[in-house]
Amino acid sequence: MHILEKFFILSQYILPKKLISKIFGFFAYNETSFIKNIFINIFIKFYKIDMTIALEKNINHYKNFNEFFTRKIDLQYRQIDYQISNIVSPVDGYISQFGNIKKYKIIQAKNHNFNIFELLGGNSILINYKKFIKGNFITIYLSPKDYHRVHMPIDGKLQKILHIPGKLYSVNNKSITNIPNIYSKNERVILLFNTNYGDIAIIMVGAIIVSSISTIWTKLIKNDSKRPLEYNFSKKNYFIKKGMEIGSFYIGSTVIILFDQEKISWKDFSNFSNQIKMGEKIGQFII
Repeated sequence: MHILEKFFILSQYILPKKLISKIFGFFAYNETSFIKNIFINIFIKFYKIDMTIALEKNINHYKNFNEFFTRKIDLQYRQIDYQISNIVSPVDGYISQFGNIKKYKIIQAKNHNFNIFELLGGNSILINYKKFIKGNFITIYLSPKDYHRVHMPIDGKLQKILHIPGKLYSVNNKSITNIPNIYSKNERVILLFNTNYGDIAIIMVGAIIVSSISTIWTKLIKNDSKRPLEYNFSKKNYFIKKGMEIGSFYIGSTVIILFDQEKISWKDFSNFSNQIKMGEKIGQFII
């Protein structure tokens, strides 16, 4: 491992990540035009953001940086595959890993696996993790330049939302290849849905500088305690169609989807460097 890489990994353990995220959050929510416009302009130039697809193209109309970061896009630029048995990407991002769940474990990176029980909060009363033990998973990383709203990968009825407190490690490639169980350690929001093809869990994983995660039902989720925060929707009829928006990230992070179905045919991602757009087919249930 290169000396700079070693230093980066060490910094992940010793830096005050929550403090850094709070400081960044202060500036991200700042509504002073001069300050927020500087932030936005630097961000657009550094990450080469395509503002032509944004619904609001004028940066002066965003009240703060976070509103810009979670900007809506014109969905005519995202073609959603509505074939019933097809699974679509919930986000713009990079396919990190996908495949079968084996012996309760899924792949984080080469030589690193992690347990779905821990990923789902480590409490079988909150989530019956055993229903996923013979299922499938896919992990999608969102870089800071990506569109940061999360959409439904398939039609489903909302059952539960859990907020799991945790760390705020960076989730870039260096971190996931060197920090074991990183997704199970980081703060995350889990959305459980029942579908015609079984249950799915959509897990929004936080990271350093990710000041907030929100869903359309809970808005901004804040939980300063060390215990999970649970929202139960099983008695409500929240049926969400494929492609509909369900939540947002503030700064880049990761989405993991767990399926209780064993038979899923995944798309071959090798031909386009694993980059994916929201709404594109990523797999299909084999009936």
